[in-house]
Amino acid sequence: MKARIAAAALSVLMGTGCIVVNGSGGGTGSSGDITMLWSFGGKTCTQAGVTSVQITMPGVTLEDNGVLPCSARGTQGGVLEKFKAGTYTFTIDGLGSNNEKLYSTSGTVTVNGNVTATVDLNAVNGANTYAYLSWSFPPSANQNNPSCQQVGVTDVVVYIDSQAGQRVGCSVGQSVDGSVTPYLSAGVHNVRLSALASNGAELYSFVGTFTTALGAPTAQAFLLQWSVGGVAVKWSLRENSAILSCAQAGVTEVFVNFQDAQNNLVYADAGLSQNCSGDAATFNLRPGAYKIFVQAAGSGDRLYQSNMAAPPSVNVTAGVFPSAASALTIDVPRTQ
Repeated sequence: MKARIAAAALSVLMGTGCIVVNGSGGGTGSSGDITMLWSFGGKTCTQAGVTSVQITMPGVTLEDNGVLPCSARGTQGGVLEKFKAGTYTFTIDGLGSNNEKLYSTSGTVTVNGNVTATVDLNAVNGANTYAYLSWSFPPSANQNNPSCQQVGVTDVVVYIDSQAGQRVGCSVGQSVDGSVTPYLSAGVHNVRLSALASNGAELYSFVGTFTTALGAPTAQAFLLQWSVGGVAVKWSLRENSAILSCAQAGVTEVFVNFQDAQNNLVYADAGLSQNCSGDAATFNLRPGAYKIFVQAAGSGDRLYQSNMAAPPSVNVTAGVFPSAASALTIDVPRTQ
């Protein structure tokens, strides 16, 4: 006994697959062939993204595990040959290009001579589809569509729904195919993209949604926006009314820190160390209002601190990076 692919008008049968019936159909009457015709939620194989079907029947062993092409010569169906009379239970699964189960249905068919069963498979819930993700960055002064390297991004961490973040090389998302997601259920998904510099600091981000379709992987393109802005700071060391150079104050390094609107310090301890006699220091911070603290230790146990009770403040805007020439000058008087 054989399984055959139904062709146009079922008049031409192609391909073979032997069937061994391990048990009787349990009825009396004439043996016959079972012709199965299928659709997928009313869709064709192509529309549903189904490339093959798998038929299973308790008590029946199908060659090639019951897998048949979804369509042959324009007809979606197959023929199972020479069944004994009786009633048989079957399950048909519609499989995608990677053998993921997209559609399924179960039923029974009674053989008393040749018989045809027409079935419409239902979509299967679960992680059985995926998407291709690509990303780009806002135009810069010199580039309309800057590359990862041009914007200083090495990796993008992709967060989908409640899944753990997937770290992807930035250039993958700017390739022809893009970055492939893990298998997802069909429907709407939350996504967050975090574009990182080589030191792990986030420079750009995207938060939104995208939609996956059953049996048809979708291509999703995202324009990431700046998630940080810049601050340029310089300092003026002072003792009484006299402005001192770093050498005069005996200061080699200055510590700069910021406090956000929730009173959280951005950097640990006293802050980031800066060369006292260097140019203005620049920092990348998330948008918002910040208080600024500057302090330094000089020779002879001298301590210099900016106003701690009423600290100077700055507003940071995403994508805005003041130059060193426009840096804020912080008054840092000697306090002891």
